[in-house]
Amino acid sequence: MPSTTAVPFPAELFFEIALHLPAIADVFALGLTNRFANKALSAPALYKQRVLLRGWDTGAWDDENQAADTSFPALLKRWMRAEHACCRTEQLLDQAVVEGCFRIQSASPDEDEGGDEAWSWREWRSSTPNNGGPAPVAPVHHTRLDGAKSVAWVKRLSEVLPSVAMHHRLNNVPRVTDTRYHGAIKAFTLTTTQLCFSPELAPRSGSPNSLSTSSSSEYDWYERACFGMAALFMYDDAGPEFRTIFEGIWEHLRSSVLRALYRSNATEEQYSAIFIHNLSLRHLPQLDDFYKCISRRFSICLIVQLIMHLELRFEEPKSRHILQAPRIPRSGPVLRPYDEPFLLGPGSIRPWLQDDMAGTPFAGLSTSPRAWAGYYTTEIPQWIARDMPMFFDLQTTPPEAGGSRYISFQAAGEDAVGRFTLVGTCDSRTGLVSAQKMYQGMHTWEWDGVVTPFGMVGRWGTKSYGGWWWVWPREWSPTTRTSH
Repeated sequence: MPSTTAVPFPAELFFEIALHLPAIADVFALGLTNRFANKALSAPALYKQRVLLRGWDTGAWDDENQAADTSFPALLKRWMRAEHACCRTEQLLDQAVVEGCFRIQSASPDEDEGGDEAWSWREWRSSTPNNGGPAPVAPVHHTRLDGAKSVAWVKRLSEVLPSVAMHHRLNNVPRVTDTRYHGAIKAFTLTTTQLCFSPELAPRSGSPNSLSTSSSSEYDWYERACFGMAALFMYDDAGPEFRTIFEGIWEHLRSSVLRALYRSNATEEQYSAIFIHNLSLRHLPQLDDFYKCISRRFSICLIVQLIMHLELRFEEPKSRHILQAPRIPRSGPVLRPYDEPFLLGPGSIRPWLQDDMAGTPFAGLSTSPRAWAGYYTTEIPQWIARDMPMFFDLQTTPPEAGGSRYISFQAAGEDAVGRFTLVGTCDSRTGLVSAQKMYQGMHTWEWDGVVTPFGMVGRWGTKSYGGWWWVWPREWSPTTRTSH
């Protein structure tokens, strides 16, 4: 009778075979063939080498491993997750290019522009000026996006893209924004911004205290999609690819999205539920609705930060702003799990808020003033105007006895309207920000928003009159001129 005992192949042979398998699932399958393979493929070095062979960064994960738990099980788990995030991102981008998970096609202006399965937007393309004169007016192109396929694809990409983008050192962002993926990233951006209009991710019309029936997981993946998009393009090492990617759809993002985020299909109740001043459980007594609303606010604010950032970057070659777009530095080791869900409930905390908000610029605040700056927009008929920048010195106020999850801050500064003081609080667990901007001898505006790795951002004003604001440490804009 023939023996059924497995032949003990050298561990190096299993290791070499596993290096060239296409997916991590194939590595796991090989490891299940016998105990020798299982032992050989349980080495953290295997998964690190698979990441390197595919041209991805490992530097950030190396730093993370040195600063965190280095036990064998923890190390193996981290490198498995790193390999999964990188390879899954590449797989989804390749899938979008080869299989066409989304579809963009020309459409007549008279065609139906909505529907459950297709979304529309307008696309403007700039043209080169003739003989130094003004550029001729470009025709308006109506395009259509296969919404159902795009949403399914973005949902899968949102599971891994934040981790890949946040672990960038040299190669990750250029890999994702490579020329062959420009169409995929463009569709990713359009789909994510389009979802801001979706009633399934907004409070129910007519009921400010109840959000839609969408599950918490729907809010979560959408917020992670918005974060992943911002993380690709907002750091100082993102590179110039954004110009090529966003050319042709920029006018949609700039002139339509900011307005639509606030006005399109937004009732007074929807606005109140998302940007109500000092949002708390007393406004949304259902705990699940409260955390959905926070997620919705984060999603919107992340898109606003990205759009305002891109606008400043687009204008830089032809304009010398007093305050240029921030060059946001990357922090130290990425010790927070950006590949896990953000929205887990009362006991959860977003990755950038962990460790005393170590992933935000609030980590550098103290009772000593620190220079901050930023912009605000004002909504006027048919346009959203960005005013001159504001400059102020921001500091925390002494905490209450016994400590508190709420960080109080104050500032004194000046903008085009006049001198002002800013007084507010930030919830270190939820990231919610509420403040009042008080002009000396004049009016007062309420600020409501969130804190992210890219600064503080939110809404000011009322439903009928207001706009967006975004502020950051002034040192992030090294070419800033301090005078108006």
